[in-house]
Amino acid sequence: MILSSGENKSRSWPSMVNRIIAISCIGITLLLSSVLISQAQSGGTFADDTNSAADFGSIQGKPCRDFLPCDIELANACFGEAALVNPDPAIQVFHAVTRILVLMYDPEINTLLTDIGLEEEIRSFCYWTAQFPVDTNGEPVLPDVMPSTGTALQLLVDKMLPEINGALAALSGIDDAIPEPLIVLCEELQRPEEAYACENIEVDFGDVALYRAMLHFMKTLLLIIDAYNLNIEDTAEFIGKLKQDLVVINDYWCEGGPDQTGCLPDFLRLKTNGPAQLAQAKLSFASAIDNYLAASSFIRNETDNQSDDFISLPSDPVELADELADEQEFRDLLTDLQCALTGPCLVDNQTINNPFDLDLTRFFDYPIDIRDYFTGFTSD
Repeated sequence: MILSSGENKSRSWPSMVNRIIAISCIGITLLLSSVLISQAQSGGTFADDTNSAADFGSIQGKPCRDFLPCDIELANACFGEAALVNPDPAIQVFHAVTRILVLMYDPEINTLLTDIGLEEEIRSFCYWTAQFPVDTNGEPVLPDVMPSTGTALQLLVDKMLPEINGALAALSGIDDAIPEPLIVLCEELQRPEEAYACENIEVDFGDVALYRAMLHFMKTLLLIIDAYNLNIEDTAEFIGKLKQDLVVINDYWCEGGPDQTGCLPDFLRLKTNGPAQLAQAKLSFASAIDNYLAASSFIRNETDNQSDDFISLPSDPVELADELADEQEFRDLLTDLQCALTGPCLVDNQTINNPFDLDLTRFFDYPIDIRDYFTGFTSD
């Protein structure tokens, strides 16, 4: 079930803030599996009923929207063809979403998921059942042999960055002058066998700007990952030791030599393309903040009925005040980080007693080998 008939299908504002942070900071592998399955919503119909299926796009004689939510591959192919000939913002939004979701069906990504231990059961958007096997303590059981971290991360960078860039390009021309609502979602949020009457959910500029912010946050993370050597060859052994608290840092924090094995002399050092990737990451991070602030302003200042919005503010005054305060705190932090992208700035002055100066230009504009900033270890 994508959304049950009895639940409130709109999304509260601070929960979306937390979701963006989580998606940007947790493993990209989880993003492609459980997070996309449980959190993302896609699809929709035109708010303007004058748009026909032919205008909207079709494939195999079937309108694009009819493939949603379960046949993401055909939906993406259909929206992709329609987006090439029709600049309608709704079509561009649909394709920007499906081209990310369809990555879960990529053969190489699925091979990677299998290689890191995910069960080879159903891996589809609507009916996902695949899980990581767990032991009696509920801990994931990982394979004895796994891809190196460098191989896994590079695959995700190579697969995701082009699609994120494509999605951002499709959304680049959308501003707050678009019709409101831009899209009305209904049947596209439920599986075909679910016969209950759906309820309309509206998508507007605030939702699009927030999605753009999420994409830019993801892009920033991927570019930073790609800037540094993060390779650990024997991933399974390292994770096994880590789980048992048996990692001895000096076994890895060494330069290698005749009597040394398993050393990671280049770990956390810049790759050749590192400076260029970090320069792009800085621009993307700035764009992520700009889009988040635009989304926040739009959503907080909406005056129409919010009960059917995809992302909405709570109606209860007490809950609204609490959530707006939380979101204000997050917004203040982003504003501080935005300032720090240009030079030294005071961060978190609004929420803690000990604010600190942060200068992100020292990370993005003057790239460093992070490895060199770690002190030497004289004991374990």
